[in-house]
This record gives sequence, structure tokens and C-alpha cells, in this order.
Amino acid sequence: MDQALSIITVCYNDLENLKQTIWSLDEQSVQQFEHIIIDGHSGDGTIDFLQQLEVKPGRSFISQKDQGIFDAMNKGAKLAKNKYLWFLNAGDLVYEKETIQKIYSKIESKSKEFDLISFKVLCKAENLEYFYGSKLKRKSLLLDMPFGHQGVIINKNIFRRLEYNLDYSIIADFVLVESIARSNGPYMHFDIPIAVYDLGGISSTRHDLELRERFTFVKKEYQGLKFVRAIVKLLFIGIKYFSIKLSKSIGIYHFLKKIQLALKITAHQL
Repeated sequence: MDQALSIITVCYNDLENLKQTIWSLDEQSVQQFEHIIIDGHSGDGTIDFLQQLEVKPGRSFISQKDQGIFDAMNKGAKLAKNKYLWFLNAGDLVYEKETIQKIYSKIESKSKEFDLISFKVLCKAENLEYFYGSKLKRKSLLLDMPFGHQGVIINKNIFRRLEYNLDYSIIADFVLVESIARSNGPYMHFDIPIAVYDLGGISSTRHDLELRERFTFVKKEYQGLKFVRAIVKLLFIGIKYFSIKLSKSIGIYHFLKKIQLALKITAHQL
């Protein structure tokens, strides 16, 4: 299958979540894919687990220190043999047993090769679930991705040319997608979910660092009117993160999020 996936899983001291990710891949109805596990030299039993893991065609792992998650993801991409890369990290799950079969079917329904293919992701938190992911629009891509990295499949050739920029520890996925969009290559969106992502680990500390990295990126890459538009959007992102922190502190975040999702669904149905 010339459109086969290389699935890259990055982990560090996260053995139980890694097991869940591997299990969700082992349950797939189609097993024609490569699975590369990149461990950051964990000390929680991950290495022993990987060494004892059932030998399976296409499955391999390395365990060595790295400079963070995006460095590990770059390492995995360098080892990949197949045409398309899918980063499904420890704790990320495949949406259902037929997901990879559906991915292949969607890709093969098109006669051309794409730089980037996006899908939806099911985002989950306590008492909250929603689907996230929409079509990439080059003109409106400004500081935000319209999809999660678990919902993106990237052509290996363009990834190896651009790869994750290690100057950014939080927004390197956005920087990569923005670079791919600027290269004007072909991309495609399919409105089906392919992964499940647990939102539980996102902290206010991460939000603060993300805002700083976004500002650094804007100063470096944007000029003129685009710079002004980016600063305005950055202000709104900051207000959004502050509102999330506040609503969580007083226990109404999930309630407000459910109202927001209900309004979106109603607007879509009208």
C-alpha cells in the first residue's frame, strides 16, 4: 500500500498512557502501518515494557534523551519509511477500530498527493466532549491551527524539509503548519474524527508560556498589517486563556463550554 502511514508515538515517563495508545493501534482492523515509538529514556519501566513488547512487523522503538517532545518527533520522522506521518503520542487514542482503514480509503479516493491532510479530533475532559477540526484556510491562518496535531497527517517529504522548529517548545506544531501553508502545496480536509485527545493535562502555566512563544513568533515573522492583526488576535487569545483560568477556579468552565458547543451546533443547523 503506497499510501501507508508511519505512526510516531513520543513518550517520557508515561507508561500507562503509552500502553493505551499501543492498544488502540493493535485493535485496528487494518494493520498495514509502521509504528515508531520514541522514548526519552524514561525511568518508570517504559524501557522494560518496550523490550518485552510483542514483536510485530513495522513496530520499532528507540530510547534516548532528547531536547523535548518536538525533538523526539523530529527523530521519529527521520526513521519513518512510509509516505505519510501521523504523530499519535502517549495518551492519544485512535478514534475507532476502523479508523486507519477509513484514512486509507479517504486518501486513496483522491488521485493526487498532499502535503497535509487534516481530520477531526474528539477532545475529552471531565464531563466534557467535543469534536475539533476544520479546513485549513491559508488567508485566515493567524496564530491558531484549525485542528489538533493528532488530527493531522503530513507528507514525509515536506516534513523532513521543514520539520518542527525547536526554538518553540509549545507552538512548534503551529509554526510547522504555517510554514506548510506558506509553501502553497496541496492540502485536504476530511470531516471525520481519527483520534481522541485528553485535555486534562493543559495547565495555566502552559498557556502563559504559549502566549510568550506566540508573541516571539509574531515579532519575528509578521510585518505591517499582518503584525497588527496578529497582535489583536494575540490579545483575544490572552483574554480567552484568562477567562478559562477564571472559570476553572470558580468551577463553571465545563458549564460555559457546553453552552458554547450547544450554540455552535444550533447555528450549524440553522
